[in-house]
Amino acid sequence: NDSLYVFCDNVGSGVGELKAVPNNGGAGWTFTWTKWDSGTGTFSVPIPSVDTSTDSILTNLPDGLYKVEATNGVNSFNDQAWVLNRLASS
Repeated sequence: NDSLYVFCDNVGSGVGELKAVPNNGGAGWTFTWTKWDSGTGTFSVPIPSVDTSTDSILTNLPDGLYKVEATNGVNSFNDQAWVLNRLASS
């Protein structure tokens, strides 16, 4: 069950954004983002992100299912999110 859907508000831009922030807000996190590949049935497409030690952001995303895995050496988490961009009206 996916718990997050992201809709882009810029009509016709076709790009979304995702941000991962650990619940504990501490520093020292490493983030790995991947996109679902329907051909292989796995999260196998690596996605570059802009990271700090406390959060990670993906921008200019096309439609799709994305997954983030994060660790700080002691704690870890992973989440999935759909990006569904709104297309321009004709």
